[in-house]
Amino acid sequence: MNALMEMFGNLNFTVLGFPCNQFGLQSPEVNEEMLNVLKYVRPGSGFVPKFPVFAKIEVNGLNEEPLFTYLKDSLPFVNPLIGDIKKFYWSPVCVNDIRWNFEKFLINSDGTPFKSRRTQVNVYYFILWTFLCLVLFHYTLLMEFQ
Repeated sequence: MNALMEMFGNLNFTVLGFPCNQFGLQSPEVNEEMLNVLKYVRPGSGFVPKFPVFAKIEVNGLNEEPLFTYLKDSLPFVNPLIGDIKKFYWSPVCVNDIRWNFEKFLINSDGTPFKSRRTQVNVYYFILWTFLCLVLFHYTLLMEFQ
């Protein structure tokens, strides 16, 4: 995600990080430990995010944050393969749920969800995908104003 900020940060683009512990309990740290975990453990090697990282939230189930309800409803991704339900820590499990860490949503400047990448992908593919979406979105805006 730092690579995205370096490439597109000057284009009115930002990444927002929302940690979650609902996927295999992979983020057991408390909020105060989050930045140190990123720096020294995962990914480690002195990593410092170049984007805001918020407090841990829930993105699925009865206690999911309204933002993620809105994103999932706006850009539905129905996947018939649920995955290993033993690694999910929420209820109820729904077909439109976020399935694992690092799912991504592009939201335009007025807050409207534009595109989502609801699967795990290679970071370089995601950078290309983001660039194409930004170009497409910019082109679409230009077309609307001409």
